[in-house]
Amino acid sequence: MSSPKDANSTAIANRLSVAKSTVDNHVSKILAKLELRSRIQFAGVLTSPQAATRRPILSRYERHHEQR
Repeated sequence: MSSPKDANSTAIANRLSVAKSTVDNHVSKILAKLELRSRIQFAGVLTSPQAATRRPILSRYERHHEQR
């Protein structure tokens, strides 16, 4: 039986006509850049009271790009 993560990755891969491993790779890279460990943690960030401004996420993103 597949996990919800697999089902979501598979659906995304099918829609974009790419391999599931490609989707998983990109999701992993995005989570790493945001200093998050899972999609569930990402959902928690988005549903937190601070999510209205998205500042915690943008700050991490901006820090990452300033380092380049």
